[in-house]
Amino acid sequence: MNIEQTARHLIEAEQTGKPARFLSENEHFSEKDAYKIQHTLIEEKYRQQGASPYGYKISMTSPQTQALADTDEPAYGTLMDKNISLGSAAISLSDMNEPLLEPELVFSFDSDLSASPTTEEVVSKGTLHAAIEIPDSRFKRWFPHFELRDLISDNAFTGRVITGKEGIPADRCAIDDITMTLEHNGMCIGEGHSTVVMGNPVLSVKWLAEKLSQHGKTIRKGMLVSSGTLIPPVKLEEGLFTAAFSTGQKVSVHVTA
Repeated sequence: MNIEQTARHLIEAEQTGKPARFLSENEHFSEKDAYKIQHTLIEEKYRQQGASPYGYKISMTSPQTQALADTDEPAYGTLMDKNISLGSAAISLSDMNEPLLEPELVFSFDSDLSASPTTEEVVSKGTLHAAIEIPDSRFKRWFPHFELRDLISDNAFTGRVITGKEGIPADRCAIDDITMTLEHNGMCIGEGHSTVVMGNPVLSVKWLAEKLSQHGKTIRKGMLVSSGTLIPPVKLEEGLFTAAFSTGQKVSVHVTA
């Protein structure tokens, strides 16, 4: 397959609002090729739009989500600066394709991580933020019908990430024992626990650093890492969504038509 042409095809689908068909329907390509498409897509967006890499998101960090793509490990996508909102945010459904919502814990880092960090390194360098991720795709009827190669190629279905402004040093939290309640218009619609994310979100970040090193990339100072959803994704609908974490942090997103 033509990596550059495929990346431009996905960018065009996003820009025109006309979703594409799954790449896996007509193309035979590997996971390695899928990451090449993603990396080329990010480079092309930077060339066209000046959008800079801001960090990474980690997908499929639980057995439930991995089963959707018939895999036994996560996958990552690249966050651009335009994907990030600090504090509460407003989102219009008309600006997106078929968005979902996932409450997550996001890490920021005060210095670069090594290529294979220990859990102690991740915790000592990290700050923890409450977050809501809004995954979306450039494919038609993408959830839950995608293959792993589609997810990786389409930048792990990156849409928007809304993070709380106030962070907590990661070494002050029991990161493997954080609970979360998700509300929609004041009604509880989901509850989650941080152990859903690979047993501990720190292990998710560790996995990412090691995976990135295979592609010649690293987690650098100032980057954000969205570590994985605490509950199965829910459909994004109009109204106010609020994720409240046992760390005392909250984050909200207001969704309009």
